[in-house]
This record gives sequence, structure tokens and C-alpha cells, in this order.
Amino acid sequence: MSSAAYEGGKTDAGHGAPLSPTLRCAACGARWHTAARRGRSPATEVCLRCGGPLTEVSDQPLPRREAPVPMLDGLFEAWHAGDCGRLLDLCHPEVEIIGIEALFPGHDSRFHGHAGARRWMELIRELWDLEFRSEPKERRLLDDGSVEQVSEVVARSSGDRPDFSARTRSVWQFEGGKLRRVEFSVARAVAADAPRA
Repeated sequence: MSSAAYEGGKTDAGHGAPLSPTLRCAACGARWHTAARRGRSPATEVCLRCGGPLTEVSDQPLPRREAPVPMLDGLFEAWHAGDCGRLLDLCHPEVEIIGIEALFPGHDSRFHGHAGARRWMELIRELWDLEFRSEPKERRLLDDGSVEQVSEVVARSSGDRPDFSARTRSVWQFEGGKLRRVEFSVARAVAADAPRA
């Protein structure tokens, strides 16, 4: 067998082109390139060193992750400033926002795209005209690069709907430097722990 087909050989002999994908032996850890599978079917695709099963792995570097926390800070700054244009600039064109149903009485709590993000912002200010406050308390970077945030949310309306007060959980996912999806849920209602003032 050509040494280019065995672990560490990165090019197809005589061509200088990278071989992809790499085959890795789960038993002994040996790495084989595509030359090792010529004339072999998946049923006979075993390590030529120890006979262990081969699985495909990529030699390509993992894509660099965006730093999501500064992006989330930018979204909150735009929100608190009431700057819808800036907020939309930070949202992916196909952004998905899944809100808490209790915050959107009589309305759909799911929003899609830039038009949906604009409507989400407008509805909160329209429905909770006396006060809408969201104070982040905890943040955690998840393994997939998204951000989990726990916040204290207080909302009050001049209408006849009851005030909303709860600890909420939200998961923010980013793509290409923009918000791609966020889902909000109630983690704990404040009223369940203490009487309202």
C-alpha cells in the first residue's frame, strides 16, 4: 500500500491534492485516507492494520465560532434604546422569535423574519405600555455556541390585563454574526414564590 494512504499521508501520490474524507479506526486509532477504500465495500471497510471498523472524519478545521455574548449585548442595547432599525440589522433575515404566550394575549407569540421581529418589538410596547422591564440575571454559553439567559421580567399595562412578573429563560442562537433564533419560556412565576405588593 502507498504510504500516502496511511496515517499522516496528506496527499494523493503524484497529485498533491488533499484526500478527503479521512477514515479512522475506532479500535486502534489509525487514520487512513480515501486510497484505503478503493475496491472495498462498506461491509469490508475495516482497518488494514488491526481489522477494526473505519469511520469517516474530517481533516478540515472546525469553523471559528462567533463570540455570541457581545452580539446579545448589542441586541439588548438596541431594544432598550427603542432602535428598531439597529435591532433588525442584528437579526438574520429568517430570524425566528418564539415568545411567551402570556406576554401576547390575543396575538400569535411566534414571529418570523424581519417583519416578525419588528412586530414583536411593537407588540410588546403596545400591550405593556406602562412598563416592560427585562433584567438579565445569569448567562451561560452552551456547547453548541448558543447563549442561555435567565432574566427577571416585569410587564404592566394600562388596560385590564393582569401584570406579568416572572423569571424567564431564553436561548439565543446566532448565525453569521446575526440572531437566527430565540425562544423564551417561563422558568418561575414570581407570584408563586411571594405575594404581589
